[in-house]
Amino acid sequence: MISELDRANGIITEFLSLAQTKRTELKSQNLNDILNNLYPLLQADTFTQNKQICFIPGEIPYLELNVNEITQLVLNLTRNGLEAMPERGCLNVKSYVEDITVVLEIADEGCGIPPENLRLIGTPFFTTKDSGTGLGLATCYNIAESHNAKIDIDSSSRGTTFFISFPIPVGSSNDAAL
Repeated sequence: MISELDRANGIITEFLSLAQTKRTELKSQNLNDILNNLYPLLQADTFTQNKQICFIPGEIPYLELNVNEITQLVLNLTRNGLEAMPERGCLNVKSYVEDITVVLEIADEGCGIPPENLRLIGTPFFTTKDSGTGLGLATCYNIAESHNAKIDIDSSSRGTTFFISFPIPVGSSNDAAL
């Protein structure tokens, strides 16, 4: 009963986050710090599922981020990746600079997303899961948009990789954060 209430609460929270029109408050943040703070939780998720997670932080500058929203985005994408993978699979989470962006890369070793479904990814209520709501990835796309970030997907029969590209703030210090 409690788990069903938690699930209902999660669905309502995701639904409400899609409907929000208020401006996201962004602050200069270290993306790697957010990922490092989430790592123990993600590691616990992988352990209970007999899977692995590998975090490879690159040298990246500070970004204008909302910690709560980025946390939600990372949790949604990593948990989707874990659900897609067989036992003993490895989920790779990387951060790095590419051109004028910082890229957060989340790659699973699942069976991939069928091409006909790729164009529907991020559409509210679209899901291929029996118990899914179709709100998790829609929420991720909204969060990316509120950060002026872009989500790209590469998917094959060997797995799916989400690339979230955040713009490096103009005038940003070249000091990298590990």
